[in-house]
Amino acid sequence: MKWIIVLSLALWYSSICFGQKVSISIEGGYQLKSALSSPRTTWELNSDGSNEIYKFSFGEGILLGTTIMYHLKPNWQIGLKANYILSNLENAPASSDYKSEMFRFIPQTKFYWRKGKWSAFGSIGLIVGRGKFKQSYQRFDVNTSSGIKDIYRVNEYTGGFSFGVNNSIGIEYEANSKINWYLMLDNYTQSYGPRQREILQYEVDGIDRLEDISESGRIQKYEDFLTWEELSITATDNKEIRIFYPYSSLGLSLGITIPLIKESKR
Repeated sequence: MKWIIVLSLALWYSSICFGQKVSISIEGGYQLKSALSSPRTTWELNSDGSNEIYKFSFGEGILLGTTIMYHLKPNWQIGLKANYILSNLENAPASSDYKSEMFRFIPQTKFYWRKGKWSAFGSIGLIVGRGKFKQSYQRFDVNTSSGIKDIYRVNEYTGGFSFGVNNSIGIEYEANSKINWYLMLDNYTQSYGPRQREILQYEVDGIDRLEDISESGRIQKYEDFLTWEELSITATDNKEIRIFYPYSSLGLSLGITIPLIKESKR
């Protein structure tokens, strides 16, 4: 939340520097997952004993954002959108829970069609994202020598950038000369491939055993390309092929726009 306030103030200050051809917006909403996929062959056991591939997207969650737009013409704008989405995925296969955070910066262009105090608009932009997610799970490990062990583990996946496309349509109402309200339907097509996985917590029967794992065992690197030697079970470097996770979503946002220019209606 703090970064949104800081960014909003920075955008407001930038608007003063650019003169009177700028508007700033603040919005909030909820996104539903779309374009579901399974980055791994993950199987979900059904109640009837059958199983199927588990498909999901980290794009579902609460979205908060801000935008600054420069008015090239009364009905044509270019600018930058920045937002943050928090997603939680519970009771995933293998008794895993996930918590994801994604920051997005979206250079975009926007077009308006105006009728009195009402306007319809559409926009399209390219996503540059920076995110991370945590996986936590609890399992019982059966060992012939030590018996049943209760294992709890937390992994954090970080590093790398995320890219995609964002397009939006919406309606806007001019409440007065100082503020406009808008309702927007947002679509995000995006995926994210972390560069590293680190074990943050490892407990056995409630006892912290993280120090028992070597540094190379705690940190897993992900690469776009690996040689046969690097893929060999005798390789000393702990590397695997990079995997991309879905962040696509579709949702509604409600926001306010503060125009710093009084445009003529065309």
